[in-house]
Amino acid sequence: MKKFTLFLVAFFLFTCSIFPCKTVRAKGATTYLRVIDDCTPFYQTQGDEHALFLLPYTYYVKVLDENSGFYHVEVGDGINLPAIDGFVPKDKLFSDGLQVSNPYLNFKITTLSTAVLYEDGSLSSPLQYLFKDRQLYYYGISLLEQETAFFVSYNDRLGYVKEQNVLPFSIPNHPNPLTFLPEDPLDEPKDQTENNDVWSLRFTIIICLLFAGIIGLIIAIGKKKEGKISTSEYYDENEYG
Repeated sequence: MKKFTLFLVAFFLFTCSIFPCKTVRAKGATTYLRVIDDCTPFYQTQGDEHALFLLPYTYYVKVLDENSGFYHVEVGDGINLPAIDGFVPKDKLFSDGLQVSNPYLNFKITTLSTAVLYEDGSLSSPLQYLFKDRQLYYYGISLLEQETAFFVSYNDRLGYVKEQNVLPFSIPNHPNPLTFLPEDPLDEPKDQTENNDVWSLRFTIIICLLFAGIIGLIIAIGKKKEGKISTSEYYDENEYG
């Protein structure tokens, strides 16, 4: 029996050496894709005509799955900003290959006056009233035909609040470099050949100026000597006259 077991082990090792066994790999690291413009829509479902909101520029979404046209993504850390999932067109997201920490915008906006938190983007179904100076977690902007609203979270309730009811604010860019933007040609280093040509021209001008100065000095000295000789000859002629 022992010999038969050893035979099976040897046969298995021999078989693996000829036909390498497939290694089951663990799933890869989390994939984050970047929002690279101000008009990247976040849909609740793939078939929606209108987006829930537009994702904030330069921030990231977490990829859950994908199909031919959309990424199924998640936004929110689940701690401060409640995590929500939705769909984003593939051509609107960018893989920048950077290490990503704090991928989502963690930003609050503040009510300017008593406001209404609406359930829907058409602002027709009120959820609750919000008093002045209440802070709301911001997901993105919703551009309506008549007015602008923001998709927010307040006490773990999702909804929309009108722009006119919140204090003005500006959103900072994500701290990662904006690698998706083309480099400014003005920032590119100048060609070394061009620099050498400039210095050659400057050197030539300096040499010419030096030669001109020396020649001018020689002419001036020569004229001065001629003046002295003519004066001496004038007095000599008077003596012999």
